[in-house]
Amino acid sequence: MINCNCPVCLTGVVEPVGYIELKEGPLEFCFGRYPLTNKVAILIGLCSRGNCQYIGLETASESLVNAKSLIGSDLKIRK
Repeated sequence: MINCNCPVCLTGVVEPVGYIELKEGPLEFCFGRYPLTNKVAILIGLCSRGNCQYIGLETASESLVNAKSLIGSDLKIRK
């Protein structure tokens, strides 16, 4: 999903803007393209077209169980 064509407008590119680190305690939103280390995190991507407003969420397979418990089952697995 991240760095691919937008599934909504089909012309924009979904670009990473940050991630939410999944850990014990309060959630942390971090600006940046990807986590600097192998952190358990949900990646957040936005469509590059200003009028599209698509926001995508993605997680690595090792983060999937933690991520689903936080936001539901609408996640794609990054391989």
